[in-house]
Amino acid sequence: MKRLILVTIMCSAVWFSLYFESAGICETQKQNKNLSRNCYMGFTTWPYDVTTDAVLDTYQKIRDHGDIIAVHWDEGIPWPEAYDQRSYPYDLEYTLQFMQNQIGTDETVYLGISALNMSRNGMALYRGNSPNQPLPSPWSTYAFDDEHVITAYTNFCLDLIARFNPAYVNYSIEASELLFASPEKWNEFTVFMQEVSTRIKYEHPSLPLCLSIALKHPDSSEMLFLADRLREMLPYIDFLGGSVYPYIFYGLESGGDPAQLPLDWLYQLEELAQGKPTAITETGWIAEDLVIDSLGVSIAGTPEWQASYIDRLMWESDQMEMLFVIWFTIVDYDALWDTLPESMKELALIWRDTGLYSSGSPPQPRIALNNWDQWLMRLKTPSKPCIRTGVNVIMPSTFFHPNDTAALTIYVCNDLESPIKNHPLFLILDIYGNYYYAPSFSGIDYYNHSYESGHNVIEVVPEFYWPFGTGHYENINWYCALLTPAMNAIYGEYDIFRFGWTE
Repeated sequence: MKRLILVTIMCSAVWFSLYFESAGICETQKQNKNLSRNCYMGFTTWPYDVTTDAVLDTYQKIRDHGDIIAVHWDEGIPWPEAYDQRSYPYDLEYTLQFMQNQIGTDETVYLGISALNMSRNGMALYRGNSPNQPLPSPWSTYAFDDEHVITAYTNFCLDLIARFNPAYVNYSIEASELLFASPEKWNEFTVFMQEVSTRIKYEHPSLPLCLSIALKHPDSSEMLFLADRLREMLPYIDFLGGSVYPYIFYGLESGGDPAQLPLDWLYQLEELAQGKPTAITETGWIAEDLVIDSLGVSIAGTPEWQASYIDRLMWESDQMEMLFVIWFTIVDYDALWDTLPESMKELALIWRDTGLYSSGSPPQPRIALNNWDQWLMRLKTPSKPCIRTGVNVIMPSTFFHPNDTAALTIYVCNDLESPIKNHPLFLILDIYGNYYYAPSFSGIDYYNHSYESGHNVIEVVPEFYWPFGTGHYENINWYCALLTPAMNAIYGEYDIFRFGWTE
Protein backbone atom coordinates (compact mmCIF):
# COMPACT_ATOMS: atom_id res chain seq x y z
CA MET A 1 0.00 0.00 0.00
CA LYS A 2 2.77 2.45 0.90
CA ARG A 3 4.44 1.75 -2.42
CA LEU A 4 1.24 2.53 -4.35
CA ILE A 5 0.78 5.75 -2.41
CA LEU A 6 4.39 6.73 -3.07
CA VAL A 7 4.10 6.05 -6.81
CA THR A 8 0.93 8.14 -6.99
CA ILE A 9 2.54 11.02 -5.14
CA MET A 10 5.79 10.90 -7.08
CA CYS A 11 3.93 11.00 -10.38
CA SER A 12 2.39 14.29 -9.31
CA ALA A 13 4.05 17.32 -10.84
CA VAL A 14 3.31 19.31 -7.69
CA TRP A 15 5.17 16.85 -5.46
CA PHE A 16 7.99 16.61 -7.98
CA SER A 17 8.63 20.33 -7.78
CA LEU A 18 8.49 20.38 -4.00
CA TYR A 19 10.89 17.46 -3.71
CA PHE A 20 13.61 18.51 -6.08
CA GLU A 21 13.69 22.29 -5.64
CA SER A 22 16.34 23.11 -3.06
CA ALA A 23 14.93 26.52 -2.19
CA GLY A 24 11.57 27.72 -0.91
CA ILE A 25 9.41 25.14 0.83
CA CYS A 26 12.29 22.67 1.25
CA GLU A 27 14.35 25.26 3.14
CA THR A 28 11.33 26.22 5.25
CA GLN A 29 10.91 22.60 6.26
CA LYS A 30 14.57 22.31 7.17
CA GLN A 31 14.29 25.30 9.46
CA ASN A 32 11.21 23.90 11.20
CA LYS A 33 12.63 22.23 14.28
CA ASN A 34 9.19 20.94 15.21
CA LEU A 35 9.48 18.28 12.50
CA SER A 36 10.23 14.72 13.57
CA ARG A 37 12.00 11.67 12.16
CA ASN A 38 11.50 7.98 12.86
CA CYS A 39 15.00 6.58 12.38
CA TYR A 40 18.35 6.91 14.08
CA MET A 41 21.09 8.45 11.92
CA GLY A 42 24.75 7.56 12.10
CA PHE A 43 28.04 6.48 10.55
CA THR A 44 30.52 3.64 10.71
CA THR A 45 33.83 4.27 12.46
CA TRP A 46 35.75 3.92 9.16
CA PRO A 47 38.69 6.41 9.47
CA TYR A 48 40.03 8.67 6.76
CA ASP A 49 43.71 8.08 7.64
CA VAL A 50 45.78 5.66 9.69
CA THR A 51 47.03 8.29 12.13
CA THR A 52 45.75 8.36 15.70
CA ASP A 53 44.60 11.96 15.25
CA ALA A 54 42.52 11.01 12.20
CA VAL A 55 40.95 8.04 13.96
CA LEU A 56 40.04 10.11 17.03
CA ASP A 57 38.72 12.90 14.82
CA THR A 58 36.53 10.37 13.00
CA TYR A 59 34.95 9.29 16.30
CA GLN A 60 34.37 12.91 17.28
CA LYS A 61 32.71 13.74 13.97
CA ILE A 62 30.37 10.75 14.03
CA ARG A 63 29.32 11.70 17.57
CA ASP A 64 28.72 15.31 16.48
CA HIS A 65 26.64 14.33 13.45
CA GLY A 66 24.72 11.23 14.52
CA ASP A 67 22.74 9.57 17.29
CA ILE A 68 23.81 5.98 16.55
CA ILE A 69 27.31 4.54 16.01
CA ALA A 70 27.92 1.65 13.63
CA VAL A 71 30.53 -0.91 14.60
CA HIS A 72 31.12 -2.49 11.19
CA TRP A 73 33.29 -5.61 11.49
CA ASP A 74 34.62 -6.83 8.13
CA GLU A 75 38.20 -7.73 9.09
CA GLY A 76 37.83 -11.50 9.42
CA ILE A 77 37.15 -13.84 12.34
CA PRO A 78 39.65 -15.28 14.86
CA TRP A 79 38.33 -18.74 14.04
CA PRO A 80 40.46 -21.09 16.21
CA GLU A 81 40.62 -18.68 19.15
CA ALA A 82 36.86 -18.05 19.07
CA TYR A 83 36.11 -21.75 18.83
CA ASP A 84 38.30 -22.56 21.86
CA GLN A 85 37.25 -19.35 23.65
CA ARG A 86 40.85 -18.42 24.31
CA SER A 87 42.70 -15.11 24.09
CA TYR A 88 42.74 -13.31 20.76
CA PRO A 89 45.95 -12.26 18.97
CA TYR A 90 47.40 -9.12 20.54
CA ASP A 91 46.57 -6.69 17.72
CA LEU A 92 42.96 -7.88 17.52
CA GLU A 93 42.43 -7.52 21.25
CA TYR A 94 44.05 -4.06 21.18
CA THR A 95 41.80 -3.00 18.28
CA LEU A 96 38.65 -4.16 20.03
CA GLN A 97 39.57 -2.52 23.32
CA PHE A 98 40.43 0.74 21.53
CA MET A 99 37.01 0.73 19.85
CA GLN A 100 35.30 0.01 23.16
CA ASN A 101 37.09 2.93 24.79
CA GLN A 102 35.88 5.34 22.10
CA ILE A 103 32.21 4.41 22.42
CA GLY A 104 30.38 5.58 25.53
CA THR A 105 28.18 3.21 27.49
CA ASP A 106 25.22 5.56 26.95
CA GLU A 107 25.55 5.63 23.15
CA THR A 108 23.22 3.72 20.84
CA VAL A 109 25.20 1.13 18.85
CA TYR A 110 24.45 -0.88 15.72
CA LEU A 111 26.80 -3.87 15.38
CA GLY A 112 27.38 -5.45 11.96
CA ILE A 113 29.56 -8.56 11.52
CA SER A 114 30.53 -10.17 8.23
CA ALA A 115 30.55 -13.96 7.92
CA LEU A 116 31.83 -13.57 4.35
CA ASN A 117 35.19 -12.57 2.93
CA MET A 118 35.68 -9.24 1.17
CA SER A 119 34.86 -10.80 -2.21
CA ARG A 120 31.63 -12.20 -0.69
CA ASN A 121 32.28 -15.59 -2.30
CA GLY A 122 33.22 -17.64 0.75
CA MET A 123 33.88 -17.79 4.47
CA ALA A 124 35.36 -14.75 6.21
CA LEU A 125 39.13 -14.88 6.39
CA TYR A 126 41.23 -15.11 9.56
CA ARG A 127 41.67 -12.12 11.85
CA GLY A 128 45.03 -12.59 13.52
CA ASN A 129 47.46 -9.75 14.18
CA SER A 130 46.27 -8.12 10.96
CA PRO A 131 42.95 -8.14 9.11
CA ASN A 132 41.83 -10.73 6.55
CA GLN A 133 44.69 -13.18 6.63
CA PRO A 134 44.47 -16.58 4.88
CA LEU A 135 42.44 -19.21 6.69
CA PRO A 136 44.67 -21.56 8.71
CA SER A 137 44.35 -25.32 8.43
CA PRO A 138 41.95 -27.06 9.00
CA TRP A 139 39.62 -24.02 8.83
CA SER A 140 40.33 -23.60 5.14
CA THR A 141 38.65 -26.99 4.55
CA TYR A 142 35.47 -26.39 6.57
CA ALA A 143 32.08 -25.64 5.02
CA PHE A 144 29.72 -23.04 6.48
CA ASP A 145 27.51 -25.70 8.09
CA ASP A 146 30.42 -27.36 9.91
CA GLU A 147 29.87 -27.29 13.68
CA HIS A 148 33.33 -25.75 14.20
CA VAL A 149 32.41 -22.79 11.98
CA ILE A 150 28.98 -22.31 13.56
CA THR A 151 30.37 -22.47 17.11
CA ALA A 152 33.36 -20.18 16.45
CA TYR A 153 31.30 -17.55 14.66
CA THR A 154 28.57 -17.60 17.32
CA ASN A 155 31.16 -17.24 20.07
CA PHE A 156 32.74 -14.23 18.33
CA CYS A 157 29.33 -12.60 17.78
CA LEU A 158 28.45 -13.10 21.45
CA ASP A 159 31.79 -11.60 22.50
CA LEU A 160 31.25 -8.48 20.38
CA ILE A 161 27.72 -8.16 21.75
CA ALA A 162 29.11 -8.29 25.29
CA ARG A 163 31.76 -5.67 24.46
CA PHE A 164 29.59 -3.12 22.63
CA ASN A 165 26.11 -3.70 24.10
CA PRO A 166 24.39 -2.98 20.77
CA ALA A 167 20.77 -2.00 20.31
CA TYR A 168 20.71 -3.81 16.94
CA VAL A 169 22.84 -6.61 15.48
CA ASN A 170 23.45 -7.60 11.87
CA TYR A 171 24.93 -11.08 12.12
CA SER A 172 25.67 -11.40 8.39
CA ILE A 173 26.68 -8.31 6.42
CA GLU A 174 25.60 -8.44 2.76
CA ALA A 175 24.63 -12.10 3.07
CA SER A 176 22.84 -11.99 -0.27
CA GLU A 177 26.07 -11.56 -2.22
CA LEU A 178 27.09 -15.18 -1.62
CA LEU A 179 23.99 -16.27 -3.55
CA PHE A 180 25.39 -14.62 -6.68
CA ALA A 181 29.14 -15.09 -6.12
CA SER A 182 29.04 -18.77 -5.01
CA PRO A 183 25.47 -20.10 -5.34
CA GLU A 184 26.64 -23.66 -4.67
CA LYS A 185 27.41 -22.61 -1.07
CA TRP A 186 24.03 -21.03 -0.37
CA ASN A 187 22.31 -24.06 1.14
CA GLU A 188 25.10 -24.69 3.65
CA PHE A 189 25.19 -20.94 4.37
CA THR A 190 21.48 -20.86 5.21
CA VAL A 191 22.01 -23.71 7.71
CA PHE A 192 24.85 -21.67 9.21
CA MET A 193 22.80 -18.47 9.47
CA GLN A 194 19.76 -20.22 10.93
CA GLU A 195 21.81 -21.92 13.64
CA VAL A 196 23.85 -18.80 14.49
CA SER A 197 20.66 -16.76 14.81
CA THR A 198 19.06 -19.41 17.01
CA ARG A 199 22.04 -19.53 19.37
CA ILE A 200 22.36 -15.75 19.65
CA LYS A 201 18.63 -15.48 20.34
CA TYR A 202 18.88 -18.04 23.12
CA GLU A 203 21.45 -15.84 24.90
CA HIS A 204 19.84 -12.49 23.96
CA PRO A 205 16.15 -13.12 23.20
CA SER A 206 15.15 -9.45 23.20
CA LEU A 207 18.05 -8.26 20.99
CA PRO A 208 16.83 -7.40 17.45
CA LEU A 209 18.76 -9.38 14.82
CA CYS A 210 19.02 -8.88 11.08
CA LEU A 211 21.00 -9.89 8.07
CA SER A 212 21.65 -7.35 5.34
CA ILE A 213 21.28 -7.63 1.58
CA ALA A 214 23.05 -5.61 -1.10
CA LEU A 215 20.32 -3.89 -3.08
CA LYS A 216 20.44 -3.73 -6.86
CA HIS A 217 18.04 -2.21 -9.39
CA PRO A 218 14.56 -3.48 -8.39
CA ASP A 219 13.92 -4.83 -11.90
CA SER A 220 17.21 -6.72 -12.11
CA SER A 221 17.32 -10.50 -12.36
CA GLU A 222 19.39 -10.60 -9.15
CA MET A 223 16.66 -8.99 -7.05
CA LEU A 224 13.94 -11.18 -8.55
CA PHE A 225 15.98 -14.28 -7.74
CA LEU A 226 16.84 -13.04 -4.25
CA ALA A 227 13.19 -12.43 -3.38
CA ASP A 228 12.50 -16.13 -3.78
CA ARG A 229 15.51 -17.38 -1.80
CA LEU A 230 15.27 -14.83 1.02
CA ARG A 231 11.96 -16.24 2.29
CA GLU A 232 13.72 -19.14 4.02
CA MET A 233 15.72 -16.70 6.14
CA LEU A 234 12.92 -14.37 7.25
CA PRO A 235 11.92 -16.49 10.29
CA TYR A 236 15.46 -16.04 11.63
CA ILE A 237 15.57 -12.23 11.64
CA ASP A 238 13.65 -9.49 13.42
CA PHE A 239 14.29 -6.87 10.73
CA LEU A 240 15.92 -6.70 7.31
CA GLY A 241 18.92 -4.51 6.55
CA GLY A 242 19.86 -2.98 3.22
CA SER A 243 23.29 -2.10 1.85
CA VAL A 244 22.55 0.62 -0.71
CA TYR A 245 25.01 2.20 -3.17
CA PRO A 246 22.80 2.96 -6.20
CA TYR A 247 25.29 5.11 -8.12
CA ILE A 248 27.44 2.03 -8.83
CA PHE A 249 25.23 -1.03 -8.34
CA TYR A 250 21.91 0.00 -9.94
CA GLY A 251 23.08 0.24 -13.56
CA LEU A 252 21.69 3.77 -13.99
CA GLU A 253 22.19 5.57 -17.28
CA SER A 254 23.40 8.59 -15.35
CA GLY A 255 24.77 6.85 -12.28
CA GLY A 256 25.77 9.96 -10.36
CA ASP A 257 22.40 11.73 -10.53
CA PRO A 258 19.89 10.52 -7.91
CA ALA A 259 17.03 11.91 -9.99
CA GLN A 260 17.52 8.82 -12.19
CA LEU A 261 16.63 6.40 -9.40
CA PRO A 262 13.54 4.25 -10.07
CA LEU A 263 10.45 4.92 -7.98
CA ASP A 264 10.88 1.80 -5.85
CA TRP A 265 14.68 1.94 -5.57
CA LEU A 266 14.35 1.77 -1.76
CA TYR A 267 10.82 0.51 -1.22
CA GLN A 268 11.87 -2.84 -2.64
CA LEU A 269 13.49 -3.48 0.76
CA GLU A 270 10.10 -3.18 2.44
CA GLU A 271 8.62 -5.67 -0.03
CA LEU A 272 11.46 -8.15 0.55
CA ALA A 273 11.01 -7.84 4.32
CA GLN A 274 7.36 -9.00 4.03
CA GLY A 275 6.09 -6.99 6.96
CA LYS A 276 9.22 -6.97 9.11
CA PRO A 277 10.88 -3.64 9.96
CA THR A 278 13.78 -2.41 7.83
CA ALA A 279 16.99 -0.41 8.21
CA ILE A 280 19.77 0.98 6.05
CA THR A 281 22.88 -0.75 7.38
CA GLU A 282 25.19 1.15 5.03
CA THR A 283 24.86 3.64 2.20
CA GLY A 284 26.65 6.51 0.51
CA TRP A 285 26.85 8.61 -2.64
CA ILE A 286 29.88 9.95 -4.46
CA ALA A 287 30.57 13.68 -4.44
CA GLU A 288 33.35 13.42 -7.04
CA ASP A 289 33.74 11.57 -10.34
CA LEU A 290 34.39 7.84 -10.02
CA VAL A 291 36.69 6.39 -12.70
CA ILE A 292 38.01 2.84 -12.65
CA ASP A 293 39.48 2.19 -16.09
CA SER A 294 40.08 -1.54 -15.62
CA LEU A 295 36.42 -2.09 -14.75
CA GLY A 296 35.06 0.26 -17.39
CA VAL A 297 33.53 2.49 -14.69
CA SER A 298 33.10 6.22 -15.33
CA ILE A 299 30.42 7.88 -13.21
CA ALA A 300 30.02 11.61 -12.71
CA GLY A 301 29.61 12.84 -9.16
CA THR A 302 28.98 16.26 -7.64
CA PRO A 303 28.44 17.60 -4.11
CA GLU A 304 24.99 18.81 -5.18
CA TRP A 305 23.90 15.33 -6.30
CA GLN A 306 25.18 13.89 -3.04
CA ALA A 307 23.07 16.40 -1.11
CA SER A 308 19.99 15.55 -3.21
CA TYR A 309 20.51 11.87 -2.49
CA ILE A 310 20.54 12.50 1.26
CA ASP A 311 17.21 14.32 1.11
CA ARG A 312 15.62 11.57 -0.96
CA LEU A 313 17.18 8.83 1.18
CA MET A 314 16.00 10.34 4.44
CA TRP A 315 12.54 11.28 3.21
CA GLU A 316 11.81 7.77 1.96
CA SER A 317 13.47 6.07 4.94
CA ASP A 318 11.31 8.18 7.23
CA GLN A 319 8.17 7.27 5.30
CA MET A 320 9.09 3.60 5.65
CA GLU A 321 9.64 4.09 9.41
CA MET A 322 13.06 2.53 9.21
CA LEU A 323 14.90 1.78 12.43
CA PHE A 324 18.12 3.56 11.41
CA VAL A 325 20.19 4.86 8.51
CA ILE A 326 23.98 4.37 8.46
CA TRP A 327 26.14 6.45 6.11
CA PHE A 328 29.33 4.49 5.57
CA THR A 329 32.14 7.06 5.83
CA ILE A 330 31.88 10.57 7.20
CA VAL A 331 35.15 11.81 5.59
CA ASP A 332 36.68 10.96 2.21
CA TYR A 333 39.50 8.53 2.89
CA ASP A 334 42.09 9.58 0.26
CA ALA A 335 44.92 9.44 2.80
CA LEU A 336 43.91 5.96 3.98
CA TRP A 337 43.49 4.83 0.37
CA ASP A 338 47.10 5.81 -0.36
CA THR A 339 48.28 3.29 2.26
CA LEU A 340 46.24 0.34 0.95
CA PRO A 341 47.84 -2.56 -0.94
CA GLU A 342 47.58 -2.17 -4.70
CA SER A 343 45.30 -5.21 -4.86
CA MET A 344 42.68 -3.40 -2.75
CA LYS A 345 42.82 0.07 -4.26
CA GLU A 346 40.44 -0.47 -7.17
CA LEU A 347 37.69 -1.85 -4.95
CA ALA A 348 38.21 0.86 -2.33
CA LEU A 349 37.82 3.59 -4.95
CA ILE A 350 34.09 2.83 -5.13
CA TRP A 351 33.45 4.40 -1.70
CA ARG A 352 36.48 6.67 -1.25
CA ASP A 353 34.77 9.95 -2.17
CA THR A 354 31.41 9.43 -0.45
CA GLY A 355 32.29 11.38 2.71
CA LEU A 356 30.23 14.32 3.91
CA TYR A 357 33.60 15.96 4.47
CA SER A 358 36.12 16.17 1.63
CA SER A 359 39.67 15.09 2.26
CA GLY A 360 42.13 17.73 3.33
CA SER A 361 43.93 19.05 6.36
CA PRO A 362 41.60 19.65 8.03
CA PRO A 363 38.68 17.91 6.23
CA GLN A 364 36.17 20.38 4.81
CA PRO A 365 32.38 19.95 5.11
CA ARG A 366 30.39 19.45 1.93
CA ILE A 367 26.94 20.92 1.36
CA ALA A 368 25.48 17.44 1.92
CA LEU A 369 26.52 17.65 5.57
CA ASN A 370 24.06 20.49 6.02
CA ASN A 371 21.25 18.41 4.49
CA TRP A 372 22.18 15.52 6.80
CA ASP A 373 22.30 17.76 9.87
CA GLN A 374 18.93 19.31 9.07
CA TRP A 375 17.39 15.85 9.24
CA LEU A 376 19.37 15.09 12.38
CA MET A 377 17.94 18.23 14.02
CA ARG A 378 14.45 16.83 13.73
CA LEU A 379 13.07 15.39 16.94
CA LYS A 380 13.63 11.61 17.02
CA THR A 381 10.35 9.87 17.78
CA PRO A 382 10.66 7.54 20.79
CA SER A 383 11.67 3.99 19.95
CA LYS A 384 9.04 1.35 20.54
CA PRO A 385 9.40 -0.77 23.70
CA CYS A 386 10.18 -3.70 21.41
CA ILE A 387 10.60 -4.00 17.69
CA ARG A 388 7.18 -5.40 16.58
CA THR A 389 4.20 -6.98 18.32
CA GLY A 390 4.34 -10.75 17.97
CA VAL A 391 5.93 -13.92 19.31
CA ASN A 392 9.30 -15.67 19.15
CA VAL A 393 9.92 -19.33 20.01
CA ILE A 394 13.36 -19.61 21.63
CA MET A 395 15.41 -22.81 21.85
CA PRO A 396 19.21 -23.11 22.20
CA SER A 397 19.63 -24.98 18.89
CA THR A 398 17.78 -26.29 15.85
CA PHE A 399 19.14 -29.82 16.26
CA PHE A 400 19.82 -31.74 19.44
CA HIS A 401 22.11 -34.63 20.40
CA PRO A 402 22.11 -36.57 23.67
CA ASN A 403 23.34 -34.44 26.60
CA ASP A 404 22.81 -31.16 24.70
CA THR A 405 21.17 -28.41 26.75
CA ALA A 406 17.58 -27.91 25.66
CA ALA A 407 14.78 -25.59 26.75
CA LEU A 408 11.74 -23.84 25.31
CA THR A 409 10.63 -20.27 25.96
CA ILE A 410 8.16 -17.93 24.26
CA TYR A 411 8.98 -14.23 24.06
CA VAL A 412 5.98 -12.01 23.45
CA CYS A 413 6.69 -8.51 22.15
CA ASN A 414 4.09 -5.84 22.85
CA ASP A 415 5.13 -2.67 21.03
CA LEU A 416 2.16 -0.73 22.44
CA GLU A 417 2.18 1.43 25.55
CA SER A 418 -0.78 -0.44 27.07
CA PRO A 419 -1.12 -4.15 27.94
CA ILE A 420 -2.45 -6.71 25.47
CA LYS A 421 -5.34 -8.55 27.13
CA ASN A 422 -7.72 -11.38 26.17
CA HIS A 423 -5.61 -12.50 23.21
CA PRO A 424 -5.19 -16.30 23.30
CA LEU A 425 -1.63 -17.49 22.64
CA PHE A 426 -1.31 -20.83 20.87
CA LEU A 427 1.85 -22.95 20.86
CA ILE A 428 1.41 -26.13 18.82
CA LEU A 429 3.92 -28.96 18.40
CA ASP A 430 3.64 -30.60 14.97
CA ILE A 431 5.23 -34.06 14.77
CA TYR A 432 4.51 -35.24 11.24
CA GLY A 433 0.87 -34.18 11.35
CA ASN A 434 0.20 -35.03 14.99
CA TYR A 435 -0.59 -31.84 16.92
CA TYR A 436 0.03 -31.17 20.63
CA TYR A 437 -1.16 -27.93 22.24
CA ALA A 438 0.74 -26.23 25.08
CA PRO A 439 0.64 -25.88 27.99
CA SER A 440 -1.06 -29.20 28.74
CA PHE A 441 -0.21 -30.98 25.45
CA SER A 442 -3.48 -32.89 25.79
CA GLY A 443 -6.44 -31.71 23.74
CA ILE A 444 -6.80 -28.18 22.39
CA ASP A 445 -5.20 -25.75 24.83
CA TYR A 446 -3.70 -22.25 24.89
CA TYR A 447 -2.25 -19.54 27.13
CA ASN A 448 -4.47 -16.68 28.24
CA HIS A 449 -2.14 -14.10 29.78
CA SER A 450 -1.94 -10.32 29.87
CA TYR A 451 1.14 -8.98 28.10
CA GLU A 452 2.68 -5.75 29.38
CA SER A 453 4.37 -3.19 27.15
CA GLY A 454 7.75 -4.51 26.01
CA HIS A 455 9.01 -8.07 26.30
CA ASN A 456 7.09 -10.81 28.12
CA VAL A 457 8.48 -14.25 28.89
CA ILE A 458 6.61 -17.57 29.03
CA GLU A 459 8.73 -20.51 30.14
CA VAL A 460 7.26 -23.59 28.47
CA VAL A 461 9.97 -26.16 29.21
CA PRO A 462 12.83 -25.32 31.63
CA GLU A 463 16.41 -26.30 30.81
CA PHE A 464 17.17 -30.03 30.64
CA TYR A 465 19.69 -32.33 28.98
CA TRP A 466 18.47 -34.01 25.82
CA PRO A 467 17.97 -37.69 26.63
CA PHE A 468 19.40 -40.78 24.97
CA GLY A 469 17.24 -43.25 23.07
CA THR A 470 14.84 -40.78 21.45
CA GLY A 471 15.40 -41.85 17.84
CA HIS A 472 16.10 -39.58 14.90
CA TYR A 473 13.61 -36.92 13.83
CA GLU A 474 13.89 -33.91 11.51
CA ASN A 475 11.56 -31.11 10.38
CA ILE A 476 9.55 -31.00 13.60
CA ASN A 477 7.72 -27.70 13.98
CA TRP A 478 6.53 -25.40 16.74
CA TYR A 479 3.75 -23.06 15.57
CA CYS A 480 3.19 -20.03 17.79
CA ALA A 481 0.83 -17.06 17.45
CA LEU A 482 -1.34 -14.62 19.32
CA LEU A 483 -4.95 -14.58 18.12
CA THR A 484 -7.60 -11.91 18.29
CA PRO A 485 -10.06 -12.25 21.20
CA ALA A 486 -12.61 -13.81 18.82
CA MET A 487 -9.95 -16.32 17.62
CA ASN A 488 -10.68 -15.45 14.01
CA ALA A 489 -7.32 -13.91 13.01
CA ILE A 490 -3.63 -13.87 13.95
CA TYR A 491 -2.62 -10.81 16.00
CA GLY A 492 0.88 -9.51 15.36
CA GLU A 493 3.75 -11.57 14.02
CA TYR A 494 3.64 -15.36 14.33
CA ASP A 495 6.62 -17.73 14.53
CA ILE A 496 7.45 -21.18 13.17
CA PHE A 497 10.44 -22.89 14.77
CA ARG A 498 11.74 -25.99 12.99
CA PHE A 499 14.02 -28.39 14.84
CA GLY A 500 15.09 -32.02 15.15
CA TRP A 501 17.10 -34.49 17.21
CA THR A 502 19.08 -37.70 16.99
CA GLU A 503 20.31 -40.45 19.29
